[in-house]
Amino acid sequence: MTTNQRMRNDLATTERRESEDNLKQVNRDKNDELTIQRRYDIDNGKPIKRTMINSRDKNDYSTREKRFKEDKATEKSRMRNDEATVIRREVKDEKERMPALLATVLFVVLALEVVVIAGLIMNLV
Repeated sequence: MTTNQRMRNDLATTERRESEDNLKQVNRDKNDELTIQRRYDIDNGKPIKRTMINSRDKNDYSTREKRFKEDKATEKSRMRNDEATVIRREVKDEKERMPALLATVLFVVLALEVVVIAGLIMNLV
């Protein structure tokens, strides 16, 4: 896989994650709006008893906190996965470079041997 393909794949992955996150946020916003609507008695237009609202506020707070913790954990795992991917790619790149380096070293050694042999022949003649 070339560097350009990796960059395109990384970009596509990032865009997909962002769109998923945006979709989750839109759904959360919709749920929050529904929660606000439920807090009022729609038939009479009067607020529901305060004790019910307080218990709902607590539930909403704990839900928001759970979402925050889940998002944070998800982000941490994404970061770990991204770091592992980068490390794997670096190792793979090093392995890909190794044969080229070995060929270069062998070529230099061969060239030196040719020069040495040519020098010996020149001394004999």
